[in-house]
Amino acid sequence: LGLPAVQVYIRSSNEIATTEARKEDGTVHPVIQLLENVKRLPPAEWDALVSNVINIWIHERTREGSSGDPSAANVFVKFMRDERCKMDAHVLLGNLGAAFDIAKKLGALSDLLYIRQQA
Repeated sequence: LGLPAVQVYIRSSNEIATTEARKEDGTVHPVIQLLENVKRLPPAEWDALVSNVINIWIHERTREGSSGDPSAANVFVKFMRDERCKMDAHVLLGNLGAAFDIAKKLGALSDLLYIRQQA
């Protein structure tokens, strides 16, 4: 294909996540299998891949006409490497307590204030 590895992984994960999230009985397991078998990427590219999967899962499970629950995307957070990326994912998923704990640990005052506003 001539594409960088990260692009191949993103396209694969997009297809798998979208297909599974759209199914009424879709499961995160195929996406987890992909993530577990991907050759390790540089941290920023890896976290972008995982963040993309989380965004797709939430989008597909909350779109009009969907009866799915987006909370299954919580399982993907453990794959992230960067604490700030984890914090952002927790905010997106509504896990404000976990996001607040990470922001405290990072000493990110502006993030702490933002998270408190969301609560």
